[in-house]
Amino acid sequence: MWNWSYYSFKYTFDDLAKLDIRVGTILKVSEVEKSDKLMKLSVDFGDHKRTILAGIKHQREDYSNYLLNLTDTYKVLISIEKVVAAFGISQVKNSNRSRVTWIMVCPNEKGKGIGTKLMSYVKQYTLDIESVGIDIAASYLSSLFFKKFGAIETNYIKDGWGNDMHRIDMEINF
Repeated sequence: MWNWSYYSFKYTFDDLAKLDIRVGTILKVSEVEKSDKLMKLSVDFGDHKRTILAGIKHQREDYSNYLLNLTDTYKVLISIEKVVAAFGISQVKNSNRSRVTWIMVCPNEKGKGIGTKLMSYVKQYTLDIESVGIDIAASYLSSLFFKKFGAIETNYIKDGWGNDMHRIDMEINF
């Protein structure tokens, strides 16, 4: 027998409205000397800039390397003074489309509406730069998240991200 109350949403809309969630552009990423875990992020929030230490160095080494090499289109979401999500979005060169390059949400923050706020920002960014749609390269696991926001599958690549990590190309059109 399932305990349905265990799966219920524990936060109300009023709870979500109280969160101070900000989107900032990552300007620079650097390693913290003598730390196995921390990366230093310089973030521009529009009205102010700040430095944030994030324990992401060994979460995914490729993620840290990605940020170190390509910082111009990356954003972080801050809630109550901590990073709760990060994502990359860019305009596709020589095209009228945008591309979500990656999204990560802190596991402890899942189910709190962060993904919905993030996708709302992504859609608004896309409209602001007059793109007609968003291209997404997802895993078979994350594709379910993007489908909730209207993404449709355009291509399936078995083992596209590695052994048993199938790539799903998706798009959202306006």
